Amino acid sequence: MKGILINPIDETITEIEHKGSITDTIDARMMECVCIEKEDDIWIDEEGLLKQSNYFYKYKDMLLCGKSLVLGVTQDGDSTNCNHTLEELKKDITFKGKQHIDESRLGFTIVPLQ
Repeated sequence: MKGILINPIDETITEIEHKGSITDTIDARMMECVCIEKEDDIWIDEEGLLKQSNYFYKYKDMLLCGKSLVLGVTQDGDSTNCNHTLEELKKDITFKGKQHIDESRLGFTIVPLQ
């Protein structure tokens, strides 16, 4: 299916023929879905903010990190061809480079085992 790969490491946005696993495509162990307009989703690395640093980009007003894949979504929730054009996404994405992640603000609390 037609997808668009956002690679903030290389600062590239490319149309791809997506086959197989989303996690393999975005180099992640776990994935998370961010719903956007035009019945598309951006699939991101769910653990992207748990690293000491990562490569960030801004899509409109959302700050996201790591390689991401844009795919369309059907009414049943299945992935399908991306509805955005490459030009539309390029217009709405700004790369922010590699950034340090301050883990003290993630809201984790360490509790002693009992």
